[in-house]
Amino acid sequence: MDEPGAGPKGSIKPSSNPPAAISALDIALYAVSALAIAIFLYYIPDYYFLEELTARASAWAMGLLGMPSEFKVVGRGAFVNEVQIVRDCTGVQVIAAFSGIIIPLPKVAWWKKAISIASVSLAVFAANILRIILELWLLYNGILPWDLAHGPLGLLLGIASVAFLVLLADRMMPEIGEFLDLLMGKIEELRARGGGAPTGPGAKGAG
Repeated sequence: MDEPGAGPKGSIKPSSNPPAAISALDIALYAVSALAIAIFLYYIPDYYFLEELTARASAWAMGLLGMPSEFKVVGRGAFVNEVQIVRDCTGVQVIAAFSGIIIPLPKVAWWKKAISIASVSLAVFAANILRIILELWLLYNGILPWDLAHGPLGLLLGIASVAFLVLLADRMMPEIGEFLDLLMGKIEELRARGGGAPTGPGAKGAG
């Protein structure tokens, strides 16, 4: 016979480290920290080295595929053929946003954060090279004009990449999903409190 209060046999045991309660102040501090880190990482550092590395790697990969490719530097601009590789072409905005989400996470070892950010950065670098090659291939073969190849298609590829990276990061660090679930639960709780219907003798009925 099971002991009083014991769950049914074969049931899933609760986590040995259940998530701690989270307050509205915790949410505010996390949001401010994440935003500040993302803005700092995107705007403050000089990413010319990454622009040049992305252009050089893209031109090298295109050459291996038999595509016309030329890497060149003009002043402070890095080019693949006639296309300049700028900050947004490096995917640093994704890395900055991801770092902003990861770094302020509480109760997560720093080595896990570092490995996660490094892995995502490498994945973003590789994905951007593939994106550049695909967009130029579509352009050179007359399939899409540059405005469409670089604009809407680039946006779709970016969304797909972000979705993949979120899944990858959650695999590497399950604490991300656990904390975000806790965060969304608290936000929903606060929203329900703020939007609850008034009760009591003076409350008006719906209609």
